[in-house]
Amino acid sequence: MDITIVLLAAVSGYLLGSLSFARIVTSFAGPDKKVKERTEAYIEGSDNPIILDTVSATSVSMVAGSRLGFLTYVLDMLKVFVPVLVLKQVFPGEP
Repeated sequence: MDITIVLLAAVSGYLLGSLSFARIVTSFAGPDKKVKERTEAYIEGSDNPIILDTVSATSVSMVAGSRLGFLTYVLDMLKVFVPVLVLKQVFPGEP
């Protein structure tokens, strides 16, 4: 395995992994729909809220709706799939 491929995969994975699609999607949703570091959801019939301490597709669904939450989920999955596909096409003989 060539060190160039390893470095390319590591750097591209780091840079793409640093993108927060949850924050990007909610910024396009409008100024009143911001995802916070702590999201609370109350379930009917329960006294205890569900608390999310991460910014994720689930918190986007709670704040901005299920369509934008699903979009965030798909973008997060593509963040993994597309670089692997590109590297497999550019370097087909490498594991």
